[in-house]
Amino acid sequence: MLVSVRDLAEARVAAAAGVDFVDCKEPAHGALGGLAPATIAAIVAELRGLAAPAAVRPSPAGSGAVGRVGAGSAPGDSAAAAPRALVSATIGDWPADALDSALARAREVAAAGVDYVKVGLWPGAARTRWLDAFAREPYAVVPVFIADAGLDLSLAARAAALRFPAVMADTDAKRGGSLIDRVGTEALAAFVAAVHGAGPVLVGLAGALRAAELPRLASLGADFAGFRSAVCAGDRAGKLDPGRLATLVAAMRVVGSAGTVALAG
Repeated sequence: MLVSVRDLAEARVAAAAGVDFVDCKEPAHGALGGLAPATIAAIVAELRGLAAPAAVRPSPAGSGAVGRVGAGSAPGDSAAAAPRALVSATIGDWPADALDSALARAREVAAAGVDYVKVGLWPGAARTRWLDAFAREPYAVVPVFIADAGLDLSLAARAAALRFPAVMADTDAKRGGSLIDRVGTEALAAFVAAVHGAGPVLVGLAGALRAAELPRLASLGADFAGFRSAVCAGDRAGKLDPGRLATLVAAMRVVGSAGTVALAG
């Protein structure tokens, strides 16, 4: 489970709730709005001081190190409490002709010490060039396919073949319904299958997802899901709500224990 945070206080709340990924993002600056590198570095330093690094880190799909959507340990499980959350960060929303600037920003974000750098891929011919460029970078990049206008399955398979550690689908227009509303379960299942079929790569789904959608999310076979709106007071621009987050974490565990998804690790 990935939860997006906009500052150090929210990162502490997310880590305390036991999420797998603390995702650094500024919702006021767009779908994948970026935080200042200094803020990201402070979050990384804080979270790495809270607990020892995980003995088993997320690894390629099917390896058994990461549970799919809905997987989770029981509350109070000491094994669940020990590993630290992994930290990802977005680089901001960039136009197709700004690849060099996006690469420079991504290197700054990577230098802040995150485990994964998330890079948005908007529809258009430039996406292949962006994928190839970021595949050559020495840090761990997670391409995020912006899915409002649909998903390119051949390009998703190409991303898997390039051996990025994970690939995600997300939405740009957060007020137009959730990812499931906008894309549909059939297309999302095909996206997950295309990535998993092309390489040992994790697949994540995000985009105004709601707790009520967890059973449908679990049926898609994704490895993790990302949340912001569902765990905030008000909309995604509001503050992270510890109560809502705890409720969602518990719901994820219930979905997993009900046997609706394959569990791993």
